[in-house]
Amino acid sequence: MLMIPFDRPVRESTALKKKVAAQVAAAADRFDLSLRETEVLALLVLGDSNRQIAGALSVSDKTVKNHLRAIYLRMDVRNRVEAATVTLLHDLPRLPCPARV
Repeated sequence: MLMIPFDRPVRESTALKKKVAAQVAAAADRFDLSLRETEVLALLVLGDSNRQIAGALSVSDKTVKNHLRAIYLRMDVRNRVEAATVTLLHDLPRLPCPARV
């Protein structure tokens, strides 16, 4: 079960919660993310730092970095801004991803 803590003021909007949850779930399906990677991506999209994500998920900062590296590779992005953008704009038409060398 995906656990997304919506306890900060920016997370009070029901519409925002639903939109983010739907977009993260769709991105997780599209990019074949694990449950933990999906949780990390959800918190990233909500603007959490690596330390905040680690605290929310009770893991180390290093573990969060490892999950983010895996997420970036699967999504073919270079950083958290690109990952969040791709997640939130996921309903754009699918284009073939270039193969990484």
